[in-house]
Amino acid sequence: MSVRLIAAGCLVVIAAACGTRLDAVGLETQIADQLGGRFPGSTWVVTCPDDVEPAGGATFACEAKSDRDQSFGIEVTQDDAEGSVSWQIVEV
Repeated sequence: MSVRLIAAGCLVVIAAACGTRLDAVGLETQIADQLGGRFPGSTWVVTCPDDVEPAGGATFACEAKSDRDQSFGIEVTQDDAEGSVSWQIVEV
């Protein structure tokens, strides 16, 4: 069963070299850190696509897994073309 949670975060992800791709590793780290704050005692690994080009309003999906067998889908929305993004958990 898919459950929408009201859990969101805002991040600024610096575009990688020449501004052609978002910094996927930086985004993964920031989301994992924020999830760790929301779910104390869990360590999170987040996986996002590494070929996302900056584009305001575009969305893409990431996946989050914890060391306690929790997993979430993460929907990331690009707030602008400069690397500002927001995210929300879309399923449990």
